[in-house]
Amino acid sequence: MMRLKNKVTIVTGAASGFGKAIATRFVQEGATVVVADINGDGAKQVAAELGELATAFTCDVSRKVDVEVSRDRCDRDDRRLHWRAGHGRESPAFSGHHPARPLLRTG
Repeated sequence: MMRLKNKVTIVTGAASGFGKAIATRFVQEGATVVVADINGDGAKQVAAELGELATAFTCDVSRKVDVEVSRDRCDRDDRRLHWRAGHGRESPAFSGHHPARPLLRTG
């Protein structure tokens, strides 16, 4: 299924664990994913594994400037940000932006 085709999301904490699993599922569903993590090398590795729908971005969500740059990057690339999701630390810098919400239900 391609329920998220033509949608863009930033997944924080996506270099490993739950964040990686979320990014993987979003790509499987057709979303373009910004793989964001404080571990830049890990984010690059995951983005490479996920292929052309993924791009890596080093981001510390506790730093407002990092969050703003990640959103601006989507805008610069003419990609309207639809969601943010992830397992990384919640950031007040994302407040007022698209709220995290369950997008994919199982079962």
